[in-house]
Amino acid sequence: RQAINRGQTKKALAAAWKKADIEKKWAETSWAKKRAARARKAMATDFDRFTAMIAKKKRAFQIKKEMRKMNPTPKKQAKPKPAAVVDKKQSTIFGCLLYTSDAADDTPCVDLGGRRIINKK
Repeated sequence: RQAINRGQTKKALAAAWKKADIEKKWAETSWAKKRAARARKAMATDFDRFTAMIAKKKRAFQIKKEMRKMNPTPKKQAKPKPAAVVDKKQSTIFGCLLYTSDAADDTPCVDLGGRRIINKK
């Protein structure tokens, strides 16, 4: 700890700063590390962000691979599927009327809500 008197000259302050090695101590703090990381991220180019993304993917893949080695999950046994029963009554497809109106019978065409107009034949 340096004793710095009030009203010191700039030269004396610079000497005390250098002697106490304040720059190195500041660089080791978490606050300085966060500021430096934020500055690096702000200066990153598109390619830097791309390479970081690829590195994260590779790292995540390696971690998952090692975790699978440590904790292998038992393979699930496939359940036998029951034989398909086809009922002809259930498989019949019925047509569906999309638009009905009394006004549709009177006009030569049908308007389906602005999407398209179907002309009657």
